[in-house]
Amino acid sequence: MFFWLIKGISTPLGRILYRTKVIGAENIPRTGPVMLVGNHQSNLDPVFLATGNPRRLYAMGKAELFENPLSRWFYLHLGAFPIHRGKPDRAGLKKIIDLFNRGNMVLVFPEGGRNREPGLGPMEPGIVFLADMAGVPILPAGITGSGKISPKGAKTPRFPKVSVRFGQLFWLDDIAPKKPNMSAIDKKERQELLLKAVSGRIKQLSDDAF
Repeated sequence: MFFWLIKGISTPLGRILYRTKVIGAENIPRTGPVMLVGNHQSNLDPVFLATGNPRRLYAMGKAELFENPLSRWFYLHLGAFPIHRGKPDRAGLKKIIDLFNRGNMVLVFPEGGRNREPGLGPMEPGIVFLADMAGVPILPAGITGSGKISPKGAKTPRFPKVSVRFGQLFWLDDIAPKKPNMSAIDKKERQELLLKAVSGRIKQLSDDAF
């Protein structure tokens, strides 16, 4: 309920302030577990990805966002959950798998955090591990313009035009099937191939823009 309330407020507000344009919403599956991935250059990116998206959206957030009781309440009710970056987080992983098992869409930023520079940063290998473990398809998305909202050195936020493009749903096994008894080298090569594929799809949708 809280998610839809906030979405009902933020979506029209975003369209006024940022002239938000959504392309490819027809590619979003209406049901079933889905991992939504995209570039990340603004704290407002989850809001932009919720615009034009008919699905209830869940997302990971850095644990620091949940330290304050008020912000913790806000983010938890919004559908975000804490993840401890830089170390194994079994509780966070269990939460994600549970959400997928219940048929939800979960937003994952494969760069691992905000990229304050133009272009797309390196992909975190955990995205391949997570998609393999959960056995879910991936929906790529690209956001253009959000990096200009609060660039480095800016003292006040700006209001650039923002566009969101949703791409075609795909499965990792369609790109590089996971075979039994794979050697460590084979696993590494598959991982690199898949990360490159995910990165390529996001770049195509975002025009590699800032």
